[in-house]
Amino acid sequence: MASWPFDTWGLDMVGPMPKSAEGHVYILAAIDYFSKWAEVVPLLSGKKEEPNGLAEPFNKTLCNILKKVVIKSKKKWHEKMEEALWAYRTTYRTPTQLTPYALVYGVKVVLPLEVQISSLRVAVNEEITQ
Repeated sequence: MASWPFDTWGLDMVGPMPKSAEGHVYILAAIDYFSKWAEVVPLLSGKKEEPNGLAEPFNKTLCNILKKVVIKSKKKWHEKMEEALWAYRTTYRTPTQLTPYALVYGVKVVLPLEVQISSLRVAVNEEITQ
């Protein structure tokens, strides 16, 4: 059990995936045990070892997100990984009662839409900093 962010990581290989336009077939997924912060790297090849307990649920979530964002072109999944990570990192997690983003940075994430529409939280922050 991790006591602070980035103390202990779970690693796992996801795949094989449909071959991307760049030739990627696997994803190396890493998840921080404390904050549930995740990182991913597309790989051309890989050897799948014994699955990691914490990484497996993240892998399933990542694949579900990628399926939703690559509906038209399945070969471009490697281009959508950053968007998938953003969605994962900014989604509330029941066990921690926070998002992975909030656990890592100590603040709630400001979504791009909040800046465009100027939410109350953004307006208050701008008022404080001026």
